[in-house]
Amino acid sequence: MTITADRTVVINSDFTLELSGEIANEILAIAISSTKKPIYVIINSNGGSVRALRTIISALKVSTCKIVTITTGIALSCGAILFLQGDERIMLPDSELAFHEPRTTCSSFNHKEMIHAFKYSKRNDDFFVDEMAAKLKLSKKAIRSKIAYKTLYLNPEEALKIGAATSIAAKISDI
Repeated sequence: MTITADRTVVINSDFTLELSGEIANEILAIAISSTKKPIYVIINSNGGSVRALRTIISALKVSTCKIVTITTGIALSCGAILFLQGDERIMLPDSELAFHEPRTTCSSFNHKEMIHAFKYSKRNDDFFVDEMAAKLKLSKKAIRSKIAYKTLYLNPEEALKIGAATSIAAKISDI
């Protein structure tokens, strides 16, 4: 993660709990410094922890600043859900989004732990679908059918068509 002087957070790694705390703190610090200027979040990530993603989204949602998300390469899984948080969502020509059902693992055969893992998985699945439905021009039912046991990949034109992106920039300097 990199923070630049111009209110930009750059995420070039997977979402971890440690990283998400740093990102959330920086977003809040930027938001407090001025509520009139936008916060730019540049994403190039394979995804990661849903808990970590929720920490970052919470910071963005309490900010009163305009949020501009930009994907410069890939925004997969949690990265794609973070991308959707932007009031403005910009993709570069060769970038890609990928949405899928969140994955939860349970290495135990303990019945209570397995039930907990299932409930946690269902809660994360509902969270992903709700976040997607808030921005995409698709119903929750359509979203569930597109990501059930598979991945929905979107290039910039496809993302623009269904509302995942609000624009495509030819180069980063155009933003």
